[in-house]
Amino acid sequence: MKSEFVSIVSHEIRSPLTTMKEFVSLILDEIPGKINKTQTEFLTIINENINRLTRLINNMLDITRIESGRMELNCQEMNINSVAEDIIKLFQTQAAEKDISIKNLLPQDLPTVYADVDKISQVLTNLIDNAIKFTKESGTVTIKGKKVNNQVEISIIDTGIGIAKEDFPLIFDKFHRLELPTNQKVRGTGLGLSISKAIVEIHHGKIRVESELEKGSNFTFSLPEYEEDIYFKDVLKRKFSFALQNRLFLSLLIVKIDNLEEGIADKMLYEVEKVCKEIVRRESDVVTGIKKNKSIAILSEINRKDAFSLRDRVLNALVSYKFLTQEGRAIEVIIRLGTATYPDDATTQDELLSKAEEETKGSKKHYVQNISG
Repeated sequence: MKSEFVSIVSHEIRSPLTTMKEFVSLILDEIPGKINKTQTEFLTIINENINRLTRLINNMLDITRIESGRMELNCQEMNINSVAEDIIKLFQTQAAEKDISIKNLLPQDLPTVYADVDKISQVLTNLIDNAIKFTKESGTVTIKGKKVNNQVEISIIDTGIGIAKEDFPLIFDKFHRLELPTNQKVRGTGLGLSISKAIVEIHHGKIRVESELEKGSNFTFSLPEYEEDIYFKDVLKRKFSFALQNRLFLSLLIVKIDNLEEGIADKMLYEVEKVCKEIVRRESDVVTGIKKNKSIAILSEINRKDAFSLRDRVLNALVSYKFLTQEGRAIEVIIRLGTATYPDDATTQDELLSKAEEETKGSKKHYVQNISG
C-alpha cells in the first residue's frame, strides 16, 4: 500500500512539474518577450529546483518499482565504452568548475554487455556524479574496465575524501547520505547508490566499494558479457509469458548446421541468420544466433501450420544460397530444421525449446552444395 501510494503521488506531482518546466524554459528562451538579467537569474534558480524535484520524484518511482518487483528491463547488446563517453561529456562542465580531470581508461576491446542501456546509464551517472561531488578541487575521476570470466567489471575511481569503514554497511541503504569533513551533508536524495545497487543486481551483477579516508573511493560493478544464447533465452521468456497471458500461439524454429568448419563457423552462422532474417520480417518475430549449440532460432507468434510453412520457406532460401569462404571457396553446408509450437507441442518454454531441438536432431539432413565462380 505504501509503494502504491508513493507511486500515485509521484506521478501526480510529476505532471504539473513537467508543465512548469516547459513554461519556464519558454520564458528563459524569451519566446513570449525579452526578460532582464535579474529575471533570468531568478528563473534559472526556479528551473534548477524543478530539475531537482524531478530527479527526486524519478528516484522515488524507481524505488517503488524496485521494491514491488515492477522494474522492467529492455536488455540488448550494449557497448559500455560509447555509453560512458556520452555520460562523461555531460559532466565536463561540472568537473571543470572544480578543476577535476575525468579520465576514460576503458579498453577499446572491452566486450559488449547484455544490459538495459537507460538503466546502466543511470548507474554510471550516479557513480560519476558522486565521485565529482566528493572529490576536492584539482582531483581526478577515472573510469576503468576489464573482463572477469563471463562478466565485465566497470570501476569509477576518485581521489576524493574517501569513506570510513564503519559506513561501508550503510553505503547502499536508502536515504543514507555521507557527510563532508565539515559535517555538512552533500545535497541529494540519498537514493542514488541504493537504486544503482538494485539496478546492477537485477542485471545479475554485483556492486562493491573500496575506500580509505582521504585517499579516495573505488566503486566497481559487474554486468554479464553479451552472449547470443543469453539474449535468446531472455526473448523466449518474454515472448512465452506474453503468449501465455494472451492465449496466443508461439512457434519456435531452429536451423542447425551439422558441419561447422573451424575458423569460419561465425561467418557460416552469420550467413544463415541473415537468410532467416530476410524471410522473417514481422516486427513481432525475432531471429538470433545461438552460439552455444551452433544453431539459429526464430521466434514467431504463429500457429503450427504457419510454422511449417515458414520452415519450408527458410529451407528453400538456404538451399539456394551460396555459402563461400573469404577466399571464395564453396562450402558444403549440412543443415537440419526443427519446429515446435505452444500450446500444441509444449506447455512450458523449456519444453518448447526441447521439442524443437529434438525435432532438429531427428529431421532429415539437407545438403547445400555450391559451385564458386
